[in-house]
Amino acid sequence: MLVDNNNNAFATPAPIFDNGLAFLGQIEQGDLDNIPALFENVDSGLDIDFQIQLELATQPRHIAMLEKLKGFTFTRHTTHNLPQDWFQNRFKVGKRCRAFVGF
Repeated sequence: MLVDNNNNAFATPAPIFDNGLAFLGQIEQGDLDNIPALFENVDSGLDIDFQIQLELATQPRHIAMLEKLKGFTFTRHTTHNLPQDWFQNRFKVGKRCRAFVGF
């Protein structure tokens, strides 16, 4: 769920495929060397392998929408920010994850 930082109200569902567990927060620098192994160790909360979840949930109609996310970046907010190294590391992970799943 995305939250409006100005009033803490729920804004919209978050377009993130992680079953609410935000697996990107579990990634450490050493994990970047072997993305397939990383996905093997991520608990989705559904007791289903992440790759199987992708295969079950991803339909041909999703490809065009996912293609639009290839160049996605965050714009740093003037007030509400995380440390810059957090963003840099997560973008590295995102790039490698997209390559792993074929995007």
